[in-house]
Amino acid sequence: MSAPCIVGPRDIPPTMSVSGMFERYTELGMRGYVARTEDSVPLTVAEHLELLTLGESIARIVRHPVDVHHALQAGATWPQVAHALEINEQDARSAYRRWADGQRALHEHCGIGLDAAEHAEAIARAEQTGEA
Repeated sequence: MSAPCIVGPRDIPPTMSVSGMFERYTELGMRGYVARTEDSVPLTVAEHLELLTLGESIARIVRHPVDVHHALQAGATWPQVAHALEINEQDARSAYRRWADGQRALHEHCGIGLDAAEHAEAIARAEQTGEA
Protein backbone atom coordinates (compact mmCIF):
# COMPACT_ATOMS: atom_id res chain seq x y z
CA MET A 1 0.00 0.00 0.00
CA SER A 2 1.46 3.37 -0.97
CA ALA A 3 1.56 6.41 1.29
CA PRO A 4 -1.22 8.96 0.85
CA CYS A 5 -0.51 11.93 -1.39
CA ILE A 6 -0.28 14.90 0.99
CA VAL A 7 -0.33 18.14 -0.97
CA GLY A 8 -2.53 20.19 1.38
CA PRO A 9 -3.59 20.21 5.05
CA ARG A 10 -6.82 18.31 4.38
CA ASP A 11 -4.80 15.44 2.91
CA ILE A 12 -3.09 14.63 6.22
CA PRO A 13 -4.67 11.46 7.60
CA PRO A 14 -6.54 12.20 10.85
CA THR A 15 -4.67 9.31 12.46
CA MET A 16 -1.26 10.90 11.77
CA SER A 17 0.18 12.23 15.04
CA VAL A 18 2.29 15.37 15.32
CA SER A 19 5.31 13.15 15.94
CA GLY A 20 4.44 11.19 12.80
CA MET A 21 4.17 14.43 10.83
CA PHE A 22 7.50 15.60 12.22
CA GLU A 23 9.17 12.28 11.39
CA ARG A 24 7.97 12.46 7.78
CA TYR A 25 8.88 16.17 7.56
CA THR A 26 12.40 15.38 8.78
CA GLU A 27 12.74 12.47 6.36
CA LEU A 28 11.69 14.58 3.38
CA GLY A 29 13.86 17.50 4.50
CA MET A 30 16.94 15.29 4.76
CA ARG A 31 16.26 13.65 1.42
CA GLY A 32 15.85 17.08 -0.16
CA TYR A 33 19.09 18.31 1.38
CA VAL A 34 21.02 15.24 0.25
CA ALA A 35 19.58 15.56 -3.25
CA ARG A 36 20.78 19.17 -3.44
CA THR A 37 24.30 18.37 -2.21
CA GLU A 38 24.97 14.98 -3.75
CA ASP A 39 24.18 13.13 -6.94
CA SER A 40 20.88 11.64 -5.80
CA VAL A 41 17.23 11.61 -6.80
CA PRO A 42 15.57 14.96 -6.02
CA LEU A 43 12.22 15.26 -4.30
CA THR A 44 9.22 15.21 -6.59
CA VAL A 45 6.85 18.16 -6.79
CA ALA A 46 4.37 16.18 -4.67
CA GLU A 47 7.08 15.56 -2.04
CA HIS A 48 7.97 19.27 -1.95
CA LEU A 49 4.29 20.08 -1.44
CA GLU A 50 4.08 17.44 1.27
CA LEU A 51 7.10 19.00 2.99
CA LEU A 52 5.47 22.44 2.87
CA THR A 53 2.12 21.07 4.07
CA LEU A 54 3.63 19.14 6.97
CA GLY A 55 5.78 22.08 8.07
CA GLU A 56 2.83 24.46 8.09
CA SER A 57 0.55 21.96 9.80
CA ILE A 58 3.11 21.25 12.54
CA ALA A 59 3.59 24.99 13.08
CA ARG A 60 -0.14 25.57 13.36
CA ILE A 61 -0.49 22.79 15.91
CA VAL A 62 2.42 23.75 18.14
CA ARG A 63 1.94 27.52 17.76
CA HIS A 64 -1.46 27.59 19.42
CA PRO A 65 -2.89 30.97 20.50
CA VAL A 66 -3.99 29.56 23.85
CA ASP A 67 -0.29 29.52 24.79
CA VAL A 68 -0.33 33.35 24.75
CA HIS A 69 -3.39 33.28 27.01
CA HIS A 70 -1.69 30.94 29.46
CA ALA A 71 1.53 32.98 29.46
CA LEU A 72 -0.42 36.16 30.21
CA GLN A 73 -2.38 34.44 32.97
CA ALA A 74 0.94 33.33 34.47
CA GLY A 75 2.14 36.94 34.56
CA ALA A 76 3.98 37.48 31.28
CA THR A 77 3.93 41.06 30.02
CA TRP A 78 3.00 42.16 26.52
CA PRO A 79 6.57 43.14 25.71
CA GLN A 80 7.68 39.64 26.74
CA VAL A 81 4.95 37.98 24.66
CA ALA A 82 5.78 40.13 21.62
CA HIS A 83 9.47 39.31 21.98
CA ALA A 84 8.74 35.57 22.24
CA LEU A 85 6.58 35.72 19.11
CA GLU A 86 9.00 38.01 17.25
CA ILE A 87 6.20 40.43 16.41
CA ASN A 88 5.40 43.92 17.62
CA GLU A 89 3.32 44.35 20.74
CA GLN A 90 0.28 45.77 18.92
CA ASP A 91 0.13 42.78 16.57
CA ALA A 92 0.42 40.42 19.55
CA ARG A 93 -2.45 42.19 21.30
CA SER A 94 -4.59 42.19 18.14
CA ALA A 95 -4.04 38.48 17.56
CA TYR A 96 -4.93 37.80 21.20
CA ARG A 97 -8.14 39.84 20.89
CA ARG A 98 -9.11 37.89 17.74
CA TRP A 99 -8.43 34.63 19.57
CA ALA A 100 -10.50 35.75 22.59
CA ASP A 101 -13.39 36.84 20.34
CA GLY A 102 -13.28 33.49 18.57
CA GLN A 103 -13.28 31.65 21.88
CA ARG A 104 -16.29 33.70 23.02
CA ALA A 105 -18.17 32.85 19.81
CA LEU A 106 -17.26 29.19 20.29
CA HIS A 107 -18.66 29.31 23.82
CA GLU A 108 -21.91 30.86 22.59
CA HIS A 109 -22.21 28.22 19.88
CA CYS A 110 -21.30 25.03 21.73
CA GLY A 111 -20.40 25.79 25.33
CA ILE A 112 -16.60 25.54 25.10
CA GLY A 113 -14.19 28.44 24.95
CA LEU A 114 -14.43 31.65 26.97
CA ASP A 115 -17.63 32.57 28.78
CA ALA A 116 -18.65 36.24 29.05
CA ALA A 117 -16.59 36.91 32.19
CA GLU A 118 -13.49 35.13 30.87
CA HIS A 119 -13.82 37.00 27.57
CA ALA A 120 -14.08 40.34 29.41
CA GLU A 121 -10.93 39.46 31.39
CA ALA A 122 -9.06 38.55 28.20
CA ILE A 123 -10.08 41.78 26.46
CA ALA A 124 -9.04 43.79 29.52
CA ARG A 125 -5.73 41.92 29.53
CA ALA A 126 -5.24 42.80 25.85
CA GLU A 127 -5.73 46.48 26.68
CA GLN A 128 -3.45 46.59 29.74
CA THR A 129 -0.80 49.31 29.68
CA GLY A 130 2.04 50.38 31.90
CA GLU A 131 3.87 47.08 31.89
CA ALA A 132 7.62 46.92 32.32
